[in-house]
Amino acid sequence: MNFHNRTLEDWQAAHLYRQNPGLGADPRTYCPTCLKAGTYTWGGQTHECDCYAQLNMHKHYLWAGIGTTFQRLDWSDYHGDPEALRISRRYLEEDLHRRGVGLFFMGQFGTGKTMLHNLILKDLVKAGISCFATTFDSMMSLSTGGDPVEREAFFWRVKNSQALLLDDVGKSMRASAAARNFHESTFDEILRPRVHNGLATLVNSNMNEEEIKEGYGAGILSLLRRNAISYTFTGTDFGPEAATRTTEELLRGEIRPIC
Repeated sequence: MNFHNRTLEDWQAAHLYRQNPGLGADPRTYCPTCLKAGTYTWGGQTHECDCYAQLNMHKHYLWAGIGTTFQRLDWSDYHGDPEALRISRRYLEEDLHRRGVGLFFMGQFGTGKTMLHNLILKDLVKAGISCFATTFDSMMSLSTGGDPVEREAFFWRVKNSQALLLDDVGKSMRASAAARNFHESTFDEILRPRVHNGLATLVNSNMNEEEIKEGYGAGILSLLRRNAISYTFTGTDFGPEAATRTTEELLRGEIRPIC
């Protein structure tokens, strides 16, 4: 079935609508792109809006944990490390996720790690692969609190999605020793079964391998490396450039469609 026409399962939609009540609206009354104007402006041109497809894609991406900003970006928008781009493209072309192969991206802030991983997830979602993106801190927070039903659903997806993205691994390095020990045990509880079950895990970190080893232990570093392609990004922070580009688009009255 075409991705644009594929709908969420009833239990998925019910869960998503609890978190985002407005998403339950009919595409005849709500569109995340044209806001029911019927058309939108992008690339200097006016386009007819397929509101049904835009809303449906929006729901699928949100279910996968992909934020609205990344929903509107594609591969042509990445201008960072060319080797990282090559690795990401090869990962998809060779269907490495089907062999449980993950990606372990390290590097400085703003070099495009999260963007590339989200672009990978978008392509996998389009192919019907179950994906889930979350931050490491969110996973830690839900380990100790939150609504029990939401927590159970969250961790089911963390443990069972065919492709999982853990973003921002390393922020908890500033936590107490006791907290770090808890984080290490939770990390191990999540990662080890995924590795053993052949499920792909994509990880981003602003730390290097030595810092991860010091903060989480050699065992966690070994798990991250196991059955994963590791790469350290080069280049500088292009976040300000992306922010400027977005501001200029808004000032021109343009909006990128969800793609």
